[in-house]
Amino acid sequence: VGKDGASIKLNDGDDDASIKFNNGDSDKKATVDVSTVLIFDASGSMSQQISGDSRINMAKKAVSDYVDGLKDNVNISVLVYGQKGNNTQAGKKESCEGIEEIYYMGPANSTVIKNKINALHPNGWTPITESLKKAEKILSKTNSKTKHILLLSDGKETCGSEPVSYAKKLKTEGITIDVIGLGVDEKTKIQLNDISISGGGNYISVNNKNDFSTAINNMESRINAGDLSISTNGVNSEIKADGNSIKIQKNDIKVNTPGMDMSF
Repeated sequence: VGKDGASIKLNDGDDDASIKFNNGDSDKKATVDVSTVLIFDASGSMSQQISGDSRINMAKKAVSDYVDGLKDNVNISVLVYGQKGNNTQAGKKESCEGIEEIYYMGPANSTVIKNKINALHPNGWTPITESLKKAEKILSKTNSKTKHILLLSDGKETCGSEPVSYAKKLKTEGITIDVIGLGVDEKTKIQLNDISISGGGNYISVNNKNDFSTAINNMESRINAGDLSISTNGVNSEIKADGNSIKIQKNDIKVNTPGMDMSF
């Protein structure tokens, strides 16, 4: 589909398809105005080790790579939760209410964003729903054609709200939600995946540095493309990185890129 589009390869087996997004020329500006909010998890569990490193260190590195590659007309805001209070009952209220916009919506200044992210320390709880609400308010002030949320989390909602139903609301407002789950268990994965389905986006599981790097790079390509989306109609919608591409169950896959519509 051209050097700035998406390349798609179907595997020989019957179980999955492999989808790879090309970045295109690195010096070519995107033609679509995009506003995206990155929600970064700094909850206490992000201090846990996975594949020889802490989850938060892996996330910081992946986000650094992500913002380095965003095109000029992709505006970004960065929200963080879990950095305040602590993960005890005594610290819960402060933590659940402590969501902060640490980088205000605008072109990505990668140095500033990386400095803000690198200064974070994992402490508290996981207010996903309230973070989605804050992202909604931020995006409502933009006039972008494409409005998007990328949620990066290693846990499910722990502040008493229901993020899946709220994700459905955001979808009706034209806001797409993609989710990256870092080292999550099955119960957490179900909720995070449901958030992405309800929000019209994709869920990606990562369990090591290579998977995280692949996932964030492919997510970056989708953001730069502006109106690229993948949907599976809510069936077998979990997407996994394998180090080179993204794989998804081959059940009613639909790929949309500018000027192209394909189904499998």
